[in-house]
Amino acid sequence: MVGKRELRLSDINMNLLLALEALLHEANVTRAARRVHITQSAMSRNLAALRELVGDPLLIRGPGGMSLTPRAQALMAPLELGLRQLQRALGQETGFEPGTSGRRFTLAMGDFVAVLVMPPLLQRLRTLAPGLRIDVTPIDRRRNLELLESGEQDLAVGVRFEAAPGLVITPQIGQRFVCAVRQGHPEIQGSLSLEQYERWPHALIGSGRDAEAVVDAALRKLGRARTVAVRVPYFLAAPVMVAASDLILTVAQLVAEHFARTHALQVLPPPIELPPFGIDLAWHERFDRDPGHRWLREQVAAVLQGFVRG
Repeated sequence: MVGKRELRLSDINMNLLLALEALLHEANVTRAARRVHITQSAMSRNLAALRELVGDPLLIRGPGGMSLTPRAQALMAPLELGLRQLQRALGQETGFEPGTSGRRFTLAMGDFVAVLVMPPLLQRLRTLAPGLRIDVTPIDRRRNLELLESGEQDLAVGVRFEAAPGLVITPQIGQRFVCAVRQGHPEIQGSLSLEQYERWPHALIGSGRDAEAVVDAALRKLGRARTVAVRVPYFLAAPVMVAASDLILTVAQLVAEHFARTHALQVLPPPIELPPFGIDLAWHERFDRDPGHRWLREQVAAVLQGFVRG
């Protein structure tokens, strides 16, 4: 049996890696050639060389055009991360120009934060940095520091990041809890009493004990308890469910007010005292001085501050 050939860095032309990144993202030889400013025939030769180098066809033709092989799909993330780190190491970002940059950034945020932040952020980028590319990925609380330190994620936007060595956390906007119930609720109209809050069933956003901690700790101090009838992990789903039921939802003010504009919801003060909280930005200190990273942080912060002014 012939052993697998060991691939060494000395075997690889850097231009081939740039061509590979373009091919993986475009899945089209013509568009990939345009992306790296070479001819289509040159890109076709690069693809042939890459197939030989990797030992995989990478792109295969199907009824809907070219598609990536599983091997090609597995290469996308590590290749892009490696090229990005190499670019930073060589200092090519020292003259970051947002108007001409084609850099890709990865932002970690939850579903509702993405709904709030991404539309105004994309409007800013369309004017200031039309070539910038953005990937949005969920926040992984267990690996948050690791992902930010490695550069797999550039910036995290969310609530209650756990402090860790090297992690920079900057508060952006303050939030308070409110309650949402449907218009036409059989009993709750215009105000919410503690007795009603305890007696009517609740919807809860989250999947673990942390999701219950704030509200239920406050109730326990009063010798009270609530019944959680529905538990859902999505901020975008819970208010819609509440609008079609008699459930009570305790949630951030921005979430409740956003959905009250499109769904028949009442937004009411909670009948218990709940601590305020904030939406923060988090990144690793390794990238503090990276000009592109700093510029993007400023844009996201400006978007968040716009909600305060609005």
